[in-house]
Amino acid sequence: MLDEMVFRSEDVPAADRLAFWAERMGNTHAPVRLRSDHAHDFRASQRVLALGAVSVWPATFQQVVIRRTPQLIRRSDPELCHLSLASYLHRLFQREEATVAAWIRRRRLEAARRDLADPALRTLPVHAIATRWGFSRAADFSRAFRTAYGTPPRDYRSQAASS
Repeated sequence: MLDEMVFRSEDVPAADRLAFWAERMGNTHAPVRLRSDHAHDFRASQRVLALGAVSVWPATFQQVVIRRTPQLIRRSDPELCHLSLASYLHRLFQREEATVAAWIRRRRLEAARRDLADPALRTLPVHAIATRWGFSRAADFSRAFRTAYGTPPRDYRSQAASS
C-alpha cells in the first residue's frame, strides 16, 4: 500500500500560508527563506509519497523566490533533509566494491570499447567515440581505457579489426 500525505495551503489561514509553505519546504527539501508577490493569498499543494527508504514529493505552487543563506545551510541535517540523487546513489553503493563514479566510468568505458570494435563505426575517430561516451579530453579517455583494458584505444581498435 502506498503511504501518502497531502498538504494544501488552503487548509491554512491566508496570512500564514507562505510561512506554512516555507516550513513544508524545510521538512522535505532543506531550510529556506521564501518571498512571493502572492504572499497575501499564496496557494500551494504537495503530496508526500513514502516509498520505503525514499520519499517523493511532487508539488505545485505559485512563483516564489527561494533563498538559502549560510545559516540555513548549516542548519540542514542531511539525514532529515532532501537527499540529492547523487547522495542517494552513494548510499546505495556503500556496500558495493565500486563507487558510483567508478561504476558509471566502467559503463562508459565498456560502451566506448564496443564502439571501437564495431566495424560500422570504423571511420569514426577515437576522440569522437570518447566524446560520445562522456570523455571530453582524449588524453583522459586514452589513460582510462589503457588502465581498464591494458591497451590504448587505437591498438584495441586495430586488434578488433584484425580478428
